[in-house]
Amino acid sequence: MTEKFTNIEKPSEFELEIRIKRRKLLAEMEKRGLGEINAMDDIVDYANSMKVKYQDTYQKVRAYHVLIGSSIPHNISDMVDDFPGEDSVLNFLDQLWRKYLKEENV
Repeated sequence: MTEKFTNIEKPSEFELEIRIKRRKLLAEMEKRGLGEINAMDDIVDYANSMKVKYQDTYQKVRAYHVLIGSSIPHNISDMVDDFPGEDSVLNFLDQLWRKYLKEENV
């Protein structure tokens, strides 16, 4: 029996940007012979710290789900793209790029 999937949302431009930055970081680390496991550990630590800091709202942040590779819940009506300010996932990925690759992400 074949199921038809309807109402499947395509990732937004913002979600794609996070996926690309994450993949690009890990690929560049591998290319340079750096242990990308260190960046993965940092991602886990960051995700856990956001769960603590935003314990009531972290599940409503699309960028959080994209970063950790989980499905974005579509049953939550008040989803937001990212955490505010310095806690932003995009900011965090840029920090990882500078930390491990010692240059600005292009």
